[in-house]
Amino acid sequence: MSLLQWFLWQSRRDAVFRAVTTATVQTATWYYFPLLAGESIDRFTPAILWLLPIVAVILGVALGFLINNFAIIWSEQQ
Repeated sequence: MSLLQWFLWQSRRDAVFRAVTTATVQTATWYYFPLLAGESIDRFTPAILWLLPIVAVILGVALGFLINNFAIIWSEQQ
């Protein structure tokens, strides 16, 4: 693999990681933004729904790391 190919692969791999993590953080921000703006808490019942965006962010970041690590291993084997 040439140096140029390596740099292109790195930027693509990092872009996937950024896209996954950014999407999950934006989803959680969209979910919590009405609360920050003073929206009624009654809209967010049951209370377990408060945990869903947090879990989504954690899973999204974990998925991003898995994709990132898989890409590193795959690129080293070629």
